Amino acid sequence: MIQKAQFDVVIRNGFIADGTGNPGYFGNLAINDDRIISIDSHIKGKGKHELDARGQVIAPGFIDPHEHAELTLLSRPTLKEFLSQGVTTVINGNCGHSIAPGSSGKVREYMYRNGLIPSMNDPEPHWDSFASYLEAIRLNGGTAINSACQLGYGTIRWAVMGEDQDRQPTPHEMDTIRACVARGLQEGAVGLSTGLAYIPNCFATTAEIIDVATIVSQYDGVYSSHIRYQIGIEEAVKEAIDIGRRARVRVQISHLAMNEQAVYSLVEGARREGVEVTVDTIPRSTGHVVRKDRLLQFLLATVPAYFNLDVDAAKADLATPDGQKRLRESKDPFFNMDKRQIALVNTIPQLEGKSVAQVAREKNMDPYDVMFDFLLDEELPVSFWFGRLRYEGQASYPAASVIGSPWLSVGGDILLINEDDPYGWYELLRQGGFPNFLKQAHRKGVRLEEVIRRLTALPAQTFRFWDRGLLRPGYKADVIIFDPDSFDLPNQDKLDYSRPLNRAVGLSSALVNGTLIWEDGALVEGIYPGAQLMRKELL
Repeated sequence: MIQKAQFDVVIRNGFIADGTGNPGYFGNLAINDDRIISIDSHIKGKGKHELDARGQVIAPGFIDPHEHAELTLLSRPTLKEFLSQGVTTVINGNCGHSIAPGSSGKVREYMYRNGLIPSMNDPEPHWDSFASYLEAIRLNGGTAINSACQLGYGTIRWAVMGEDQDRQPTPHEMDTIRACVARGLQEGAVGLSTGLAYIPNCFATTAEIIDVATIVSQYDGVYSSHIRYQIGIEEAVKEAIDIGRRARVRVQISHLAMNEQAVYSLVEGARREGVEVTVDTIPRSTGHVVRKDRLLQFLLATVPAYFNLDVDAAKADLATPDGQKRLRESKDPFFNMDKRQIALVNTIPQLEGKSVAQVAREKNMDPYDVMFDFLLDEELPVSFWFGRLRYEGQASYPAASVIGSPWLSVGGDILLINEDDPYGWYELLRQGGFPNFLKQAHRKGVRLEEVIRRLTALPAQTFRFWDRGLLRPGYKADVIIFDPDSFDLPNQDKLDYSRPLNRAVGLSSALVNGTLIWEDGALVEGIYPGAQLMRKELL
């Protein structure tokens, strides 16, 4: 007699790391519809779909608290770069950039001027509010993974105050800003983000941010911040904590490097005082590879003298002595000529790998003049490498006390590559941030179960997703199965600039809301089970 299936999915024989941080155990897990029904040593009922996890880990899907996939959810909703590394939920709207308020066209203009997208084209679907953006995702057919959105303070400030940003808002503008924040939170945004190293966020004072963060607190949201690095890391972390303390709001400090050992003690101290602070980090990075046209865009977002220009106007200005003087005097760190290397893609072979300063010495030229030549010569196909393989070869990195912090998780901050133009702006290691973090933590003696807690239950708790982040009966069935030994980013120790589309490997299966979306190491095409997560009282 054929046994009738009792469950939609049964996962058997795996090592269960349930997200609590408690020691794992061997067992089985049963799912019906979008929820976990049973976790037990033995499950007798049969599943319509049976998965054998023997020799592998069963864990909650990872939650990435720091992403910028708002537009990609509409144009490329499978988001394989996340799923391949076990991420089933992303939090978008970080660094002060978001999809509201304003029309989709105005939002794209803002993002273009901040170097986040290559053009201002406004393809369908369109939207004119946070709520209509969520509706656009639904009408577009949905997404493969879950997502939530924060409001970006830079987008809000620019929408309300226009071009004139280097000042404080008028009382009327401040009332309008408060209303924008309140409306977005009422429509389902999970928090507010700032990017205090970027224009126009950088013009906001601490008092101004506390004012709007108080509204976020009233709606039980999160304040996330790319901190104000210009004042020093310690002072910038203190500012973020002070905003949390005075606004009585939860704080997520974005991409805090793991070499900043001293400032992690500030987070510990704040939590002892009752300020709920968590941190995300980018585990390993090569820095950015940026083609020169995209570099010109980024210049508009980092150098105040260029903020009100478009790319063509910036190029025209840089061709003049006054424009070149303005860039020299800006002392923008992105134009540090000793560190700006010429990347290994789309370049002249004899220049590859050299810094701009080195090329200048060989040509007996001023480094800025070399940079201006590169930027302005239409026939010269140059990309720039901003950075290096951070901390590579330093056995002490990261400090065990830092990677062992119970409040530290991974924020991938993935540069979502335009697959039609993959060499425009990319980074080689971020698409393996989660497996990289697991390996780094393992080398420093952090238990697997504790690392998984910080990639699942911790961000779920911070953003108050009370039925996700743990493997428990009744919880949403966001579940991954992987082999820790093979979970990795290919060739992560060898920089290969010709492979911007590298993806993580080693994930066996993933379920999003009970639907098998990744099987036998590959995406299940054509299904979109992801949910748009909102503040709990709106569900």
